[in-house]
Amino acid sequence: EELVALFRASEDWTTAVRARPDSAVGAAVGTTLAVTALAKPGSVAALLQGRLAQSSSYTAHTPQLQTLIAAALGRRRRPTVFLQSAPPSGVSPVERARKVPAQLWGEWITRYAPQRVGSEVVASALAAAVVFTGTRLTHSAALALLDPQAPARQVTHVMRDLGRSSHDVGTLHAILRLAAFLDTHDVPVDYARRRALDYSGILLESQWQEVCRVAGVSAGGGRRWRLARALLHRTLSGNPIHSIPPEWDQAGVTAPAVARFADGLPSAVRTGLDQLAADFLLVNGIDEPVTWTPEPSDGVPDAPAAWARSRPARSTAADVMPPDVLARAYAAGASTYEIAADVNVSRQTVGRILADTGTKSRRGRPPTFTLDSDWLRDHYETQGRTMAQIAHLAGCSEMTINRHLHAAGITVRPRGKAGTS
Repeated sequence: EELVALFRASEDWTTAVRARPDSAVGAAVGTTLAVTALAKPGSVAALLQGRLAQSSSYTAHTPQLQTLIAAALGRRRRPTVFLQSAPPSGVSPVERARKVPAQLWGEWITRYAPQRVGSEVVASALAAAVVFTGTRLTHSAALALLDPQAPARQVTHVMRDLGRSSHDVGTLHAILRLAAFLDTHDVPVDYARRRALDYSGILLESQWQEVCRVAGVSAGGGRRWRLARALLHRTLSGNPIHSIPPEWDQAGVTAPAVARFADGLPSAVRTGLDQLAADFLLVNGIDEPVTWTPEPSDGVPDAPAAWARSRPARSTAADVMPPDVLARAYAAGASTYEIAADVNVSRQTVGRILADTGTKSRRGRPPTFTLDSDWLRDHYETQGRTMAQIAHLAGCSEMTINRHLHAAGITVRPRGKAGTS
């Protein structure tokens, strides 16, 4: 206590908290502060207040000390650091990853995942968060243990945004409780083993037709079979849709499409698929249930009934141009820049909407159209053609014509008003 009191009275606090103190007194003060931090972190944060410059760096310190520095400066630490600062359990991240699917369980995503981004990205982000909780592992490194092919940039972006809403507090604490539960309980599914299985031969088309025949329903076209096969792969492996075997026909197989397909499955068809899944595990020498989910309510605080929409841009875009119309405009040649300007959202929002609709993005810059201004003026002003008609003649999008009209100084008519000829 006397050493801490000396620290409080010191005008030069840097000697006491330096990583390599110059004196035995400094080392003693540092050790005392460390012990105090373990018992009463709030008192240490209060002790540091007024003694830290606003430009103090976090990066050279442990997550626990970063949290104390942030509290002393009146700042909130990133959700990643908050989770890393949890008391270590002694369980290795590799062992914990064995108990977690690459996509966190659907019941958990429904309760705790924000609705502002695609559920697949959130499911990957929160699964990785469970793995690195209480460790020095980065989010990307934790993600690599679960799904090396995951879009790391999108996933880490979810964690950067996660702490911006009070609704997220329940999610962060749920992750802490879940990590502690997994470290102290055996689970009936070895997800690391599931991820390593060969799923290329699962659910042959003849098997799908037999399931539907027994259930008394139509097997439909090939798309139903492809969606059923992707659903069975995701159910057994816990992996995202993008990880299905590359040799499979992936036409129309997207995460939203598989989710809609699963929601509409007749109960008899679902029973048939569950039986095939169980048979697949037995053939591979695995005595496990097809699926297992820890109860979200077990020792976890209840989350709010609904998440606040932190990305209203999607609603704004949908009001102006529904996703299917937006996708058709892009397929017709419009660039994401043009569509973003037309619906008054960012290009990144347009890109996320296109990804959700399963639209394959073009690589590189879109084609550049060079239009003669006299030709454009003749068709638009003299002949009275609409922008859509001119776009059809030029082989470009209507928004491209609109841009060239403005560049040529041609007054654009209000929508729906024909020109004079």
